[in-house]
Amino acid sequence: MKANDPFEGKFVINEDAPKHAAAKPVNKPVKEKKVKKTKKNASKKKGSKPRKIALICGVVAASLLLVLTIIGVICSVKASKAVSDAKMLKTSVKQTLDFLADGNADAADNSIITVEASIKELRADLDESNWKFATSIPFAGSKIKEDLDTARKAVNIADEATVTILKPASTYIRVLGKPSLDGFNMDDMGPDMAVRLYALCNMIDAVSPAAKKVMKDIGELPEFNFSIIEDEVSSYRQLPQQAEFFIPIIDTASTEILRPAADTMNRVSFSDLKTEDGMNTDVIRAYLDLEDKIEPHLMDICDEILTSPLVTENPEKYVDLSNSLINLMKTLYEVKTYKPLIRLIIGEGEDRVFLVVAQNSAEMRAGGGFPGSVGKAQVIDGEFTFGNFESVFKSLPEYQPSSITITEEENTLFLPDWYGENPIKATVNPDFPRAAEIMAAAYEENNNETIDGVISLTPHIIQRLLTITGPVTLSNGVTLDDTNAVNYLQKQIYFDYFKSDDYTNNYSEANMITDALFAETADIVFKELMSHINKDSIIQLMSVITESSKDRVLMIWMKDPESQAEISKLGFSGALYSEPDNPVIGVFYNVNLSCKLGPYIDYHVTMGDGTVNADGSVSYPVTVELSNTIDDETLEYGLNNIYITSMENGADLISLLYLFAPAGGYVSDFENDGDVDIVIEEYNGLQLGFAPYFILYPGETITFSYVATTAPGVTVRPDIITQPLIHDYCIQEDSTT
Repeated sequence: MKANDPFEGKFVINEDAPKHAAAKPVNKPVKEKKVKKTKKNASKKKGSKPRKIALICGVVAASLLLVLTIIGVICSVKASKAVSDAKMLKTSVKQTLDFLADGNADAADNSIITVEASIKELRADLDESNWKFATSIPFAGSKIKEDLDTARKAVNIADEATVTILKPASTYIRVLGKPSLDGFNMDDMGPDMAVRLYALCNMIDAVSPAAKKVMKDIGELPEFNFSIIEDEVSSYRQLPQQAEFFIPIIDTASTEILRPAADTMNRVSFSDLKTEDGMNTDVIRAYLDLEDKIEPHLMDICDEILTSPLVTENPEKYVDLSNSLINLMKTLYEVKTYKPLIRLIIGEGEDRVFLVVAQNSAEMRAGGGFPGSVGKAQVIDGEFTFGNFESVFKSLPEYQPSSITITEEENTLFLPDWYGENPIKATVNPDFPRAAEIMAAAYEENNNETIDGVISLTPHIIQRLLTITGPVTLSNGVTLDDTNAVNYLQKQIYFDYFKSDDYTNNYSEANMITDALFAETADIVFKELMSHINKDSIIQLMSVITESSKDRVLMIWMKDPESQAEISKLGFSGALYSEPDNPVIGVFYNVNLSCKLGPYIDYHVTMGDGTVNADGSVSYPVTVELSNTIDDETLEYGLNNIYITSMENGADLISLLYLFAPAGGYVSDFENDGDVDIVIEEYNGLQLGFAPYFILYPGETITFSYVATTAPGVTVRPDIITQPLIHDYCIQEDSTT
């Protein structure tokens, strides 16, 4: 007993007594006393047993608590260093992956050294000799041993990943550089980039099997009974599911996308696309062929990722990836749309020549404008060039070619004294394939040169292209940009030159100067466009082409019927639609004057809700508001300077209006507030309301209303097509100052 024990000497243990006998006081005689077993005493004895059981349970519980406390203390002390080293390992692995993603092989190698050191420390921490006591503790020891085995497996996985993934990846990154599209330039696509892509593919081939095995091992790693390094391991437990999904996709991308791309780049440098005067069509075809090959795989991969439960069930986690893939799919779709058009233009190696007609919308024509300048888009000996514009009067004769016969319908509708006699006036017909056919035949007969097609452009496309190229400066010092090009080329230029004292009595010279500036603008913008070719500008260019095909700013005709059918399918033909199932209402306007009043002509077309008829056709109310917006000051100036207004009629517009019905349908119920006669005519099987030779006076607006009815059974709401107008582009102030 302890010296200060208060109970010392008070109790002794009777060693001869049974073990369950109670201790007795010292130096007091013991008298034997018979105890009569009464009912009351019997019950007291029975009640002592639960108290003993409770006492025993309490002792056992206290012992277990003590054992668990000891285990906790031992495990805490032993595990603290292991946890610290595990955290260091986790941090080092993350740093290594970050360095690899940044293309920094030197930093990755240094980080791998830290990873290996952390693995070595962890192995020492988890050595059996450090855990003999903990693993020998009854009950808990076996669980601790299981956890130690799990921890050692985790360390072995980290070691294997270091050897089979991190180190090989660093070796390839040293050649590959940063695996990113940041700063990517299409001119970089060539042998040097091919080497990098091959290195990336080789890295994927080398690392992918190892990554699959590491992920499998992580997936089989048991949960820890105690915490130990669970926090450091848990973040990796989700990787096997992700890897099972993404690794096969990466393998497919390597085989079906990256290697074919590397093969093409190794053979053909994209930087060879640009020639001194144009583009190398062999380069274009090589990369179109590549896109044909990889596009299905790219689309499948994007679709697979975007529709996978891994992404759809965790949208916040994959939002950046999803947005990038969606944008990629949109780009691929647009590229796929334009590939046939590009192939039709550049051909398959043969020489090709297209007339490029720059239509001047200041002179209002139903087909887009007066074809003031004519250039060429051609492929000669594998080089595509665009430009060489000259006055239409040098390119086309002022008589109809012998191969063209003007029909009675055309003579009725399209100014027989113009259209019927002069191919330069062909664009009074809104049916561009027919107008192009006439101009091509006239050019061939006049120049003894075969033409494969005709491309029509209005100045709107110049302004749209300037959003890609940036501003350009003409030889006269005027700077054009994406806000003023149409206004200058279609309006201001005439005030600048035709009011000048130098040209007041010499309109022919002024006209030559303005036509030359049109041609110069087209040449400069095309050359600037070629110098800005990259992945972003190509996407912008496709957007411009799409917009310009929809509003007839860009139209294309091919002499070859099969090619023309493809052009029509792509939506570039400028034809008057003839398919009843795709109803279109056409509204077009001609001015039978030689003048530059296009900026002052405006019309708006609106269509109301349809009414279904008994035969399944649908009738739509249509309203056309046609306005002559010229102001008094401009009118007075024009009358004094002749060229802007008409010499004979001033700004009294001799007008012709064409209201085409949907294919297979009809137009009816014509009304207007200008006392204009409208007759029913037909052109190529399409019915139309024709308002010939009425006057639209300065400041006047005439409102036309009628009903357009689709073919029987066609319930699709019609589209509306018109010629491209320039009124909204042209700033009305200060032109005459």
